[in-house]
Amino acid sequence: MDNSLAVLILIVTGVAWRWMFNPELGIVNAVLKGSGLVRGEVYWLSDPTWAMVSTILLNVWKFTPFVVICVLARLQTIPVEIVEAAQVDGAGAWRRFLHITLPQLKAVLAVVVVFRTIWTFNKFEEIYLLTRGGPGTSTFNLAVYAFEQATANLKLGVAAATGALPGCLKASPSDEQGSDKLTPYEDVTTYNNYYEFGTGKEDPAENAGSFRTRP
Repeated sequence: MDNSLAVLILIVTGVAWRWMFNPELGIVNAVLKGSGLVRGEVYWLSDPTWAMVSTILLNVWKFTPFVVICVLARLQTIPVEIVEAAQVDGAGAWRRFLHITLPQLKAVLAVVVVFRTIWTFNKFEEIYLLTRGGPGTSTFNLAVYAFEQATANLKLGVAAATGALPGCLKASPSDEQGSDKLTPYEDVTTYNNYYEFGTGKEDPAENAGSFRTRP
């Protein structure tokens, strides 16, 4: 039952976006023409450039909540004491973001970028439902290419090799030799513990001078 619902959601999403990008009846063209940004119809799924833009918009729309939740969860764990100490010493909003918030988000952003890159390499459903890899091969990725080679051309060897290619691209020598490196979780945990109170470690108030503005 759960698998059926998942497939149904994918189909509904793909069909809904195809309707939205319809050049004559789609809401996207209606909004653009109503606002005066375009005069004629934009053939979103027939033009190679706009077809790629359409698939990117669908992909961004689908996974924006995941990115927002990850970033919001990390923002809620940033120690308030560091921000308050910097604010008391005169650091503005931009400097607090640049020197406190952004360094705390680096690990989460790195994990999100890795996940999104892997998922984009393997993305098949939305692209195939929206453009079927067309027009021509303008929206092909590895998953769509492997599917076309296996079903349309009956080249199972090429399809199998294409399916294994993302794993080869994701592997790197640093993964095997980097056992002494901190994982993103350990790195963030170490950074947070550095500023804890009552553990004999450095107090953020003593380090807030780096945020003090010059007279």
